[in-house]
Amino acid sequence: MPEPVVIAFSAMAAKQYMGKFSHSIQGIDFIAGSTKKPLPLEEQKTINRTTIIELQALNPYQNQETKFTVKATITKLHIHQGWFYNACPRCYRQIKQSGTSWWCDNHGHLTTMPVSWYKINARIEDSTGGMNIVMFGKTVQSLINKPCSILTIQEGYTDPAVIPPILNQLKGMSKIFVIQFRPRGAFIDAIVIKSFDDDVQPLSLPAPTIIPSTETISSVTSFDP
Repeated sequence: MPEPVVIAFSAMAAKQYMGKFSHSIQGIDFIAGSTKKPLPLEEQKTINRTTIIELQALNPYQNQETKFTVKATITKLHIHQGWFYNACPRCYRQIKQSGTSWWCDNHGHLTTMPVSWYKINARIEDSTGGMNIVMFGKTVQSLINKPCSILTIQEGYTDPAVIPPILNQLKGMSKIFVIQFRPRGAFIDAIVIKSFDDDVQPLSLPAPTIIPSTETISSVTSFDP
C-alpha cells in the first residue's frame, strides 16, 4: 500500500483569495493523496487542521488534491444564488432541459426523472476570519436531516429563490468542516464535502477529597491525565 504524500510548506507568499488578503504561513504540514483504507474517524476530524486565514493564504489551484479541516460556524446563507438544482440521478451534475426531456453532459438524454439536489452557498467564520463555501446534496442533508426531494416534491418548495424555513437552521451551526478546493470553469470553489460534530470534551478533573480531621493535614490531589 503506497504511503500518503506529505507536502511540507516552510514558507508561503501572501495571497489574495476570496476577497481577503492574508499573510504568509510558516511551518504548516499538509497531507495530500489518500490510501485505500479509510482513515479512523478521529483522524478524519483533524487531518490538515487549519484556520480560515490559513486557508485563504493558500493557492487553491495547487491544493486541489488536499482535504482540510476547519472548525467554524455558518454565519450567512447566500440564498439569492438558489438552494437546489435539478440533477442527473447518476452523477448529480446539474442538467438542462432539451425539448421535452432533460440533458446531462455526462450521460446524455435522461430516461428517468431528474432529482432535486441541494446547493447551498454560505459563509463560515472562525476567530481568524470568514470565507465563502459551497455545500451540496447529502452534506446539507446530514446537517438538517431532510432530503432535498422532500422539500421540493412533498412540501412544494419548487422555487430556488424561496428558502424553506428548515434551511435557516443552518445558520449558527458550528461544525468541523472538511473542505476541498474544486474548479468551476474559470473559478475555484471551497467545497464542504463532509462535516463532523466537535464532540471532543474538555478534561474533567476529579473533585478533591475532603477528609474531616482535627489535625492539620497537607494533601495533594493527583490524577492521571
